[in-house]
Amino acid sequence: MEEHKNREYLIKLTGAVYKVTAVFPENEPLKFKIREIADEILADLILESEISNKIEVLTAFFDLAESQNWVDSKNFLILQQKYNEIKKELLEFSEPKQQKSVSLSSENQNLSERQKKILQILKNREKTQVGELQKTFSDVSKRTLRRDIDDLLGQGLVDRVGQWNEIYYKVRTEAMS
Repeated sequence: MEEHKNREYLIKLTGAVYKVTAVFPENEPLKFKIREIADEILADLILESEISNKIEVLTAFFDLAESQNWVDSKNFLILQQKYNEIKKELLEFSEPKQQKSVSLSSENQNLSERQKKILQILKNREKTQVGELQKTFSDVSKRTLRRDIDDLLGQGLVDRVGQWNEIYYKVRTEAMS
């Protein structure tokens, strides 16, 4: 949580949202809504308020903006990853210490069938990328698979390793015990 509590980091991340949305059409309401929520997240983080729901809303707005093809989708992916890291760290920070250890068999934290299957694939393969998962789930978009994985990340069941095109996912070591 140290890095994300750093005021400068939060300001830079919010500034990145402003830069990405700067190329939206001049009076596009989505531009202002994304900026407004990013500002609220910045304020909430500084004040240490609960922000997970706002990050979910912002992510949905990023998806909507991405569908308009105003900006390269990589920009939104990077912003989403950074906000999801903050969300994950907030969840870890707020969990009681004894509950941090997770188990794949403990009711699977209300996982969807697809998420359970993703966990099983990760357990069998040790690591995989979203593109590889899409071969198994051919009727599901990469974006939906990323959302499923982000949920698994948020629950502490998987880890993200690497960056850019070299990102892969693996089952968190404590989750397998």
